[in-house]
Amino acid sequence: MEIQNETIERNSTIPLYKQIKAIMIRYVLSEHSGYDTPIPTEMEIAEHFHVSRPTVRQAIREMVVEGYLYRISGKGTFVSKPKIEQTSLENLTSFRYCVPSKSDTAKTVVIRLMLTSAGKTIGEKLHVNPQAEVILLERLMSVDDEPLIFVQSYLKYPQCNCMFTNDLTQDSMHQILIRNGIPLFRAARELESIPAGLTEEKYLQMAPGAPVTRLETLACLMDNTPVAYTDAR
Repeated sequence: MEIQNETIERNSTIPLYKQIKAIMIRYVLSEHSGYDTPIPTEMEIAEHFHVSRPTVRQAIREMVVEGYLYRISGKGTFVSKPKIEQTSLENLTSFRYCVPSKSDTAKTVVIRLMLTSAGKTIGEKLHVNPQAEVILLERLMSVDDEPLIFVQSYLKYPQCNCMFTNDLTQDSMHQILIRNGIPLFRAARELESIPAGLTEEKYLQMAPGAPVTRLETLACLMDNTPVAYTDAR
């Protein structure tokens, strides 16, 4: 990352760490930085801008949370590969539409589609007994054979048994539900950045500890009855 010619304005009302962050983001998004390449150390950046290491650390921390960078313990901080915008995570159709026009190889693979026990966590989200059967649907979305999004969904059964009779590689899960007479009314979403674990390592080929954006969606009917819970990374 080339920052030798960059300077910050000490008299500006913009905090120093935000100025440093803006400079680094500009280089991360430009041709000067390749994905998975290391950035300078905190000490090197601090010395260049004549600021404290905590100031640099705050800028880097925010970039990690926002997905521009990722950390590997004992090795350093690296430039992340870009991910599809989060508006596409919940909807397979919009996933296809947001793929760059130069690529027509977007695809979705169904990894698992089965009945399973809800368990405590999913039972609480879907308002069903932990022993109740729910539908488990796992999909992997990729472009040019590069995995981008892993989606795990739990749906009420038998209310959502249309999942077993529709093409889940082409249609949005939400569109299928609506088309089959399940009138989804709203979706509650929670977005957070988490460190990559075994799931991301296995399906998304991410290094353990690298930042990944997680979008949880709870789809409900008009009376706020939950129907489907989705965890997308």
